Parts: sequence; C-alpha cells; structure tokens
Amino acid sequence: MNDYIKPRKLKGSLLSRSNKSPAIKLTAPNNVQFFSVVRTKGGSGEKHLVKALSQALLDKHKRVFICLETYIKSNDLLLTYYHSNPLNKLIEIEKIPESQGGFLNLNWRFDNNLEKLFNILKHEQNVSIIFTCNTSGAGEMESRVKQLERFCDQIYMSVCIDTHESITPAKGFCENPTVDQSKIVFGCWVDKSTDEKSLYHLALVNSKEFRASDLAKIKHKARLSNINL
Repeated sequence: MNDYIKPRKLKGSLLSRSNKSPAIKLTAPNNVQFFSVVRTKGGSGEKHLVKALSQALLDKHKRVFICLETYIKSNDLLLTYYHSNPLNKLIEIEKIPESQGGFLNLNWRFDNNLEKLFNILKHEQNVSIIFTCNTSGAGEMESRVKQLERFCDQIYMSVCIDTHESITPAKGFCENPTVDQSKIVFGCWVDKSTDEKSLYHLALVNSKEFRASDLAKIKHKARLSNINL
C-alpha cells in the first residue's frame, strides 16, 4: 500500500517563498469543510482536540478524514486504540470517494499534496477534513498556520493551561500580526482529575479572548462539551 504521498520538489512553492518560479495556485473546493489542529508543545493535548473535533463532526453526520503531516503505519496505536469506527483505519487518498472516514498519510506542508487532495474532493459531499501534525514537539507554528489559513475554516491550537511551556507560545502567537487571528481558536485543556479518575475539561476561546483573559477565567470556563460548529 502506498500510504504516503511524496512531495515533489518545487522551486517556487508557497513555503519556500521563492520568486524564481510561480507557486501552485491552490483552489480549495467549497463543498468541503476544512479544519486544522496545531499544538503549542508536545503534550498540549493535540490528539485530544482532534478527537473532540472529529466527534463533533461525526455527530453532525459528516464523513471525517484526518490528514497527518507525519507518516504512521496501519497498526499505529492512534488508530487501533485511540479512535473508533469509522476513524480507526488508515486509507489511501484515492479511496476517499468510497470511504466513510479515516486517517490519511498526507504531508499537507507541500502544495502538490494539497492539490491532489483538492482534486479528489471536488465532487464529494458531506465531507470534513482535519489537518493535524501528530509530531512529538511543536515548533514552526507560524509556518504551519500560514500554510493552513489560506483555506481552513478554523484553526484550533491546543494549549495545556497548567503548563507554562504551552501558555507562553500561545500568548505570543495571538499577538502575531501576520496571522489571520479571526480563524484561530485556542483549545485549552484543564486538569480536573480526582483521586479516583483522570479528567480533563476543555475551554474553547478565540484569539481576542485568550489574549485578554486571565487563566482563572479560562479555567472557570472549561467544561466537557461538544465543539460548537
């Protein structure tokens, strides 16, 4: 199975910002919803936010496909343990038309991979796409967001609200004037575990709210609920 779409080298890709040759002109199909989840640090709750978002979309009877920047195998625990049907499988991008959902090995940092995905999605109905990193660390948040904000409806950024190493880059990011802040949603995880069980609540706040709110207010807002789409 050819699970991974290898990017071809582009002298003028939008990522390289080269002026020597034109970039691929991407046209995202308007019949599909596009979302993304980007982490602020390793352990900030990226996969939990992907699961919450994907479940909210499934509850609306959407066909959900999760595109991973990094490669995984079909027996990865992310599929076999963490997600349930129909998202507990790895599919090839060409199989989207006949699938109800699943994970795609798709390095969306490269425009030629996105171009192939968009061409396949042109005639699909009731589809939602989630782009995410699935990496061991964060870094390069700005370049990831700049790649995604061109066509994503919303970009969720995971934050562990009890961890300084997660809060600091998030606070700095919402001050970034080069990013379309209207698309950013901070998914803030709060540890409300007891002696009996582990429990994490989620607060969703926009960039303006995150910049202005103190942590106590965000923690008070945190609750386990469906994401309002």
